[in-house]
Amino acid sequence: MSDAGTDDRDWGAEVGARTVARRQAAARWRALPAQFLGQLATDPSPAVRRTLAARHDLPADVRALLIRDRDRHVRRVGAGNRTADQATLLAALGDEDFRVRWAAVDNPRCDDVVRRAACDSDDPVVRKKVAEVQGLAREFSDRLLTDPDRDVRAQLSHRTTDLDVLARAVESEDWVLRLGATQNPLLSDAQRRRLARDRNHRVRSTLVLMKAALPEDLELLARDRSSNVRFYVAISKQAEDRVLEILARDSDEVVRGHAEHHLADRQWAARRNRR
Repeated sequence: MSDAGTDDRDWGAEVGARTVARRQAAARWRALPAQFLGQLATDPSPAVRRTLAARHDLPADVRALLIRDRDRHVRRVGAGNRTADQATLLAALGDEDFRVRWAAVDNPRCDDVVRRAACDSDDPVVRKKVAEVQGLAREFSDRLLTDPDRDVRAQLSHRTTDLDVLARAVESEDWVLRLGATQNPLLSDAQRRRLARDRNHRVRSTLVLMKAALPEDLELLARDRSSNVRFYVAISKQAEDRVLEILARDSDEVVRGHAEHHLADRQWAARRNRR
Protein backbone atom coordinates (compact mmCIF):
# COMPACT_ATOMS: atom_id res chain seq x y z
CA MET A 1 0.00 0.00 0.00
CA SER A 2 1.36 3.45 -0.82
CA ASP A 3 2.09 5.97 1.95
CA ALA A 4 -0.42 8.45 0.54
CA GLY A 5 -3.11 5.78 0.63
CA THR A 6 -5.32 7.54 -1.93
CA ASP A 7 -4.84 5.21 -4.91
CA ASP A 8 -5.29 1.73 -3.53
CA ARG A 9 -7.42 2.17 -0.40
CA ASP A 10 -11.21 1.88 -0.50
CA TRP A 11 -11.99 4.91 1.66
CA GLY A 12 -15.73 4.43 1.31
CA ALA A 13 -15.37 1.02 2.91
CA GLU A 14 -13.15 2.38 5.69
CA VAL A 15 -15.45 5.29 6.54
CA GLY A 16 -18.48 3.00 6.46
CA ALA A 17 -16.83 0.10 8.28
CA ARG A 18 -18.85 -1.72 10.95
CA THR A 19 -16.20 -1.36 13.67
CA VAL A 20 -15.58 1.91 15.47
CA ALA A 21 -11.84 1.23 15.48
CA ARG A 22 -11.67 1.18 11.67
CA ARG A 23 -13.72 4.35 11.34
CA GLN A 24 -11.54 6.05 13.96
CA ALA A 25 -8.46 5.04 12.02
CA ALA A 26 -9.98 6.54 8.88
CA ALA A 27 -10.76 9.78 10.75
CA ARG A 28 -7.14 9.95 11.87
CA TRP A 29 -5.57 9.23 8.48
CA ARG A 30 -4.09 12.37 6.97
CA ALA A 31 -4.59 11.15 3.41
CA LEU A 32 -8.35 10.78 3.83
CA PRO A 33 -10.04 12.51 0.87
CA ALA A 34 -11.94 15.65 1.89
CA GLN A 35 -15.30 14.37 0.68
CA PHE A 36 -15.36 11.80 3.50
CA LEU A 37 -14.79 14.29 6.34
CA GLY A 38 -18.41 15.42 6.40
CA GLN A 39 -19.59 11.82 6.55
CA LEU A 40 -17.40 11.14 9.59
CA ALA A 41 -18.66 14.33 11.25
CA THR A 42 -22.08 12.66 11.50
CA ASP A 43 -20.77 9.23 12.47
CA PRO A 44 -22.94 7.52 15.12
CA SER A 45 -19.91 7.00 17.39
CA PRO A 46 -18.77 9.97 19.55
CA ALA A 47 -15.29 8.41 19.62
CA VAL A 48 -15.03 8.74 15.84
CA ARG A 49 -16.29 12.31 15.90
CA ARG A 50 -13.84 13.21 18.71
CA THR A 51 -10.99 11.81 16.67
CA LEU A 52 -12.11 13.84 13.68
CA ALA A 53 -12.48 17.02 15.76
CA ALA A 54 -8.80 16.81 16.71
CA ARG A 55 -7.62 17.05 13.10
CA HIS A 56 -5.81 20.23 12.06
CA ASP A 57 -6.94 20.26 8.44
CA LEU A 58 -10.73 20.39 8.76
CA PRO A 59 -12.71 22.66 6.44
CA ALA A 60 -14.94 25.31 7.99
CA ASP A 61 -18.21 23.46 7.30
CA VAL A 62 -16.99 20.35 9.13
CA ARG A 63 -15.76 22.41 12.09
CA ALA A 64 -19.18 24.06 12.23
CA LEU A 65 -20.86 20.65 12.46
CA LEU A 66 -18.54 19.38 15.17
CA ILE A 67 -18.70 22.45 17.42
CA ARG A 68 -22.49 21.92 17.58
CA ASP A 69 -22.19 18.18 18.14
CA ARG A 70 -24.59 16.57 20.60
CA ASP A 71 -21.64 15.15 22.55
CA ARG A 72 -19.92 17.71 24.79
CA HIS A 73 -16.58 15.91 24.57
CA VAL A 74 -16.58 16.31 20.79
CA ARG A 75 -17.33 20.00 21.19
CA ARG A 76 -14.58 20.41 23.77
CA VAL A 77 -12.01 18.82 21.45
CA GLY A 78 -13.15 21.13 18.66
CA ALA A 79 -12.93 24.22 20.88
CA GLY A 80 -9.45 23.25 22.04
CA ASN A 81 -8.11 22.44 18.59
CA ARG A 82 -5.15 24.79 18.07
CA THR A 83 -6.16 25.31 14.44
CA ALA A 84 -9.77 26.24 15.29
CA ASP A 85 -11.09 29.20 13.35
CA GLN A 86 -12.73 32.30 14.76
CA ALA A 87 -16.28 31.12 14.01
CA THR A 88 -15.67 27.88 15.90
CA LEU A 89 -14.36 29.68 18.97
CA LEU A 90 -17.21 32.17 18.97
CA ALA A 91 -19.74 29.33 18.79
CA ALA A 92 -17.94 27.51 21.63
CA LEU A 93 -18.19 30.56 23.90
CA GLY A 94 -21.96 30.16 23.91
CA ASP A 95 -21.87 26.46 24.72
CA GLU A 96 -23.91 25.12 27.63
CA ASP A 97 -20.92 23.13 28.93
CA PHE A 98 -18.35 25.19 30.84
CA ARG A 99 -15.47 23.00 29.68
CA VAL A 100 -16.21 23.88 26.07
CA ARG A 101 -16.36 27.59 26.86
CA TRP A 102 -13.11 27.46 28.84
CA ALA A 103 -11.36 25.51 26.07
CA ALA A 104 -12.29 28.22 23.58
CA VAL A 105 -10.92 31.11 25.61
CA ASP A 106 -7.76 29.11 26.45
CA ASN A 107 -7.15 28.31 22.79
CA PRO A 108 -4.00 29.99 21.42
CA ARG A 109 -6.06 31.03 18.39
CA CYS A 110 -8.27 33.15 20.63
CA ASP A 111 -7.94 36.68 19.21
CA ASP A 112 -9.35 40.07 20.16
CA VAL A 113 -12.65 39.39 18.36
CA VAL A 114 -13.15 36.26 20.47
CA ARG A 115 -11.98 38.05 23.64
CA ARG A 116 -14.48 40.80 22.97
CA ALA A 117 -17.25 38.20 22.94
CA ALA A 118 -15.72 36.53 26.01
CA CYS A 119 -15.99 39.80 27.95
CA ASP A 120 -19.74 39.67 27.27
CA SER A 121 -20.02 36.09 28.53
CA ASP A 122 -22.26 35.33 31.50
CA ASP A 123 -19.58 32.91 32.71
CA PRO A 124 -17.26 34.77 35.11
CA VAL A 125 -14.51 32.17 34.63
CA VAL A 126 -14.43 32.97 30.91
CA ARG A 127 -13.97 36.65 31.74
CA LYS A 128 -11.38 35.75 34.37
CA LYS A 129 -9.40 33.84 31.76
CA VAL A 130 -9.36 36.95 29.59
CA ALA A 131 -8.05 38.92 32.57
CA GLU A 132 -5.15 36.45 32.86
CA VAL A 133 -3.85 37.17 29.36
CA GLN A 134 -0.39 38.71 29.32
CA GLY A 135 -0.18 41.94 27.35
CA LEU A 136 -3.97 42.34 27.31
CA ALA A 137 -5.17 45.20 25.14
CA ARG A 138 -6.31 48.29 27.06
CA GLU A 139 -9.83 47.90 25.67
CA PHE A 140 -10.32 44.71 27.67
CA SER A 141 -8.55 45.96 30.79
CA ASP A 142 -10.87 48.96 30.89
CA ARG A 143 -13.90 46.69 30.79
CA LEU A 144 -12.64 44.15 33.30
CA LEU A 145 -11.60 46.77 35.87
CA THR A 146 -15.31 47.25 36.53
CA ASP A 147 -16.42 43.65 36.05
CA PRO A 148 -19.29 42.66 38.38
CA ASP A 149 -17.35 39.60 39.59
CA ARG A 150 -14.71 40.32 42.22
CA ASP A 151 -12.49 37.42 41.14
CA VAL A 152 -12.28 38.83 37.63
CA ARG A 153 -11.25 42.26 38.90
CA ALA A 154 -8.70 40.80 41.32
CA GLN A 155 -7.21 38.60 38.61
CA LEU A 156 -6.82 41.56 36.27
CA SER A 157 -4.91 43.66 38.79
CA HIS A 158 -2.83 40.61 39.74
CA ARG A 159 -1.87 39.66 36.16
CA THR A 160 -1.75 42.95 34.28
CA THR A 161 1.55 43.98 32.71
CA ASP A 162 0.18 47.42 31.85
CA LEU A 163 1.70 49.81 34.40
CA ASP A 164 -1.08 52.36 33.91
CA VAL A 165 -3.72 49.72 34.65
CA LEU A 166 -1.75 48.59 37.69
CA ALA A 167 -1.55 52.18 38.96
CA ARG A 168 -5.30 52.57 38.55
CA ALA A 169 -5.83 49.37 40.54
CA VAL A 170 -3.56 50.48 43.38
CA GLU A 171 -5.28 53.86 43.58
CA SER A 172 -8.80 52.50 43.14
CA GLU A 173 -11.58 52.86 45.69
CA ASP A 174 -12.31 49.17 45.04
CA TRP A 175 -10.45 47.15 47.67
CA VAL A 176 -10.66 44.02 45.48
CA LEU A 177 -8.53 45.69 42.82
CA ARG A 178 -6.04 46.79 45.47
CA LEU A 179 -6.00 43.24 46.89
CA GLY A 180 -5.19 41.77 43.49
CA ALA A 181 -2.47 44.35 42.96
CA THR A 182 -0.59 43.16 46.06
CA GLN A 183 0.26 40.01 44.09
CA ASN A 184 1.54 41.80 41.01
CA PRO A 185 5.34 41.52 40.66
CA LEU A 186 5.51 44.86 38.82
CA LEU A 187 4.59 46.91 41.90
CA SER A 188 6.93 49.82 42.51
CA ASP A 189 8.33 50.51 45.99
CA ALA A 190 6.05 53.53 46.24
CA GLN A 191 3.02 51.37 45.47
CA ARG A 192 4.12 48.78 48.04
CA ARG A 193 4.39 51.50 50.67
CA ARG A 194 0.92 52.74 49.77
CA LEU A 195 -0.59 49.26 50.04
CA ALA A 196 1.13 48.66 53.40
CA ARG A 197 -0.94 51.58 54.68
CA ASP A 198 -4.16 50.52 52.96
CA ARG A 199 -7.34 51.01 54.96
CA ASN A 200 -8.48 47.42 54.29
CA HIS A 201 -6.83 44.78 56.48
CA ARG A 202 -7.21 42.13 53.75
CA VAL A 203 -5.00 44.19 51.46
CA ARG A 204 -2.36 44.66 54.15
CA SER A 205 -2.46 40.98 55.12
CA THR A 206 -2.09 39.81 51.54
CA LEU A 207 0.79 42.19 50.92
CA VAL A 208 2.69 40.52 53.76
CA LEU A 209 1.60 37.02 52.80
CA MET A 210 2.81 37.52 49.22
CA LYS A 211 6.20 38.75 50.51
CA ALA A 212 5.57 42.06 48.78
CA ALA A 213 5.91 44.36 51.82
CA LEU A 214 9.11 46.36 52.03
CA PRO A 215 11.38 45.37 54.96
CA GLU A 216 11.05 48.83 56.48
CA ASP A 217 7.25 48.53 56.43
CA LEU A 218 7.17 45.25 58.35
CA GLU A 219 7.87 47.06 61.61
CA LEU A 220 4.89 49.31 60.92
CA LEU A 221 2.75 46.25 60.11
CA ALA A 222 3.94 44.51 63.28
CA ARG A 223 1.96 47.17 65.14
CA ASP A 224 -1.06 46.93 62.83
CA ARG A 225 -4.47 47.15 64.43
CA SER A 226 -5.48 43.89 62.74
CA SER A 227 -4.29 40.70 64.43
CA ASN A 228 -4.46 38.95 61.01
CA VAL A 229 -1.87 41.34 59.62
CA ARG A 230 0.36 40.92 62.67
CA PHE A 231 0.03 37.14 62.41
CA TYR A 232 1.34 37.13 58.83
CA VAL A 233 4.24 39.34 59.87
CA ALA A 234 5.02 36.93 62.73
CA ILE A 235 5.39 34.00 60.32
CA SER A 236 7.16 35.98 57.61
CA LYS A 237 10.71 34.96 56.77
CA GLN A 238 11.32 38.57 55.74
CA ALA A 239 10.69 39.86 59.27
CA GLU A 240 13.88 40.87 61.07
CA ASP A 241 14.50 39.81 64.67
CA ARG A 242 13.63 43.25 66.02
CA VAL A 243 10.23 42.97 64.31
CA LEU A 244 9.65 39.53 65.78
CA GLU A 245 10.64 40.82 69.21
CA ILE A 246 7.86 43.40 68.96
CA LEU A 247 5.39 40.64 68.10
CA ALA A 248 6.68 38.39 70.88
CA ARG A 249 5.06 40.91 73.23
CA ASP A 250 1.81 41.07 71.23
CA SER A 251 -1.52 41.14 73.04
CA ASP A 252 -2.85 38.36 70.81
CA GLU A 253 -1.82 34.93 72.10
CA VAL A 254 -1.63 33.34 68.66
CA VAL A 255 0.50 36.14 67.21
CA ARG A 256 2.73 36.15 70.27
CA GLY A 257 3.19 32.37 70.17
CA HIS A 258 4.18 32.30 66.51
CA ALA A 259 6.62 35.18 66.94
CA GLU A 260 8.24 33.47 69.92
CA HIS A 261 8.48 30.19 68.03
CA HIS A 262 9.94 31.96 64.98
CA LEU A 263 12.57 33.68 67.11
CA ALA A 264 13.45 30.44 68.90
CA ASP A 265 13.93 28.65 65.57
CA ARG A 266 16.28 31.37 64.38
CA GLN A 267 18.29 31.28 67.58
CA TRP A 268 18.62 27.51 67.40
CA ALA A 269 19.74 27.71 63.75
CA ALA A 270 22.30 30.37 64.64
CA ARG A 271 23.75 28.21 67.46
CA ARG A 272 23.93 25.19 65.14
CA ASN A 273 25.79 27.20 62.47
CA ARG A 274 28.38 28.32 65.02
CA ARG A 275 29.32 24.74 65.91
